[in-house]
Amino acid sequence: MTMNTKRGFVRCQATAQLDTEALRLRSSNLTYEEIGHRMGCNKATALRRCERALVEIPRETVDTYRKLEDMRLDELSAILWPLAMAGSLRAIDRLLTISKRRAKLWGLDAAPPSRIRKKSQPAYFSTREINEEVDRLARILAKSHADEERAKESVMTFLLNATAA
Repeated sequence: MTMNTKRGFVRCQATAQLDTEALRLRSSNLTYEEIGHRMGCNKATALRRCERALVEIPRETVDTYRKLEDMRLDELSAILWPLAMAGSLRAIDRLLTISKRRAKLWGLDAAPPSRIRKKSQPAYFSTREINEEVDRLARILAKSHADEERAKESVMTFLLNATAA
């Protein structure tokens, strides 16, 4: 397991070996459930072992593996390309699958960062949404206050002052 030291938790050699083995099995396309079955643990433990092992891999090594995987995908694509150009639907399907894998590998399909609304654009909320939020905030405040109605008034006063500014 881990050892507790002044510097925090440090993995011992046995845990590092288990984590490495879990990651090796994962790289063989086994599911976390299958890894857990083989290693005598549950699915969640198998996932944690893989995650710990991945964190320990230096960034340069990850980039090397990514480039190696990209080269493998290039080789597969080169084999399938002539077949796809000849009209083989199966080859086209395989090329699209390789393309999806490549996009995932390089993070091309990652969701774009959310756009931040400009201050000049007002936010519109329904009366129901405002009342629900006031009630939610009042319940939070009521935990520290004895009177929920007084807490609601405090929230409403805050909202009125905030919207007047």
